[in-house]
Amino acid sequence: MRLLDVRHLRTGPEGSLAEKGRPDGLPDDLLQKAAGRLRVVALIFALGFFLGNFIPPLFDPTTRDVYQSIHGWGPGAASIILGLMVAWLASRPNIPPQTLMNIGLVFGVL
Repeated sequence: MRLLDVRHLRTGPEGSLAEKGRPDGLPDDLLQKAAGRLRVVALIFALGFFLGNFIPPLFDPTTRDVYQSIHGWGPGAASIILGLMVAWLASRPNIPPQTLMNIGLVFGVL
């Protein structure tokens, strides 16, 4: 008994089988769902940095002096911009899902 029957899959240069009869990647529908989830995760990431870095000084005057230099607000702003850029890229229909997954892996590391 085999868990994954790959005999019905196409082979060849455009096919979805690598050498030795193994699938070479995830199915397209799963990649599409993962791209949508990447967009949501990137938006939550940006929202978290916004709420954590820029909302508290509105309520606590003692923390406002941190934002006098770029060292105080720069990393938070860069993180928000990065999250919004990844969310924007994930919402683009012309970017292949595999490329979005690679972007997501880099985003997860940074």
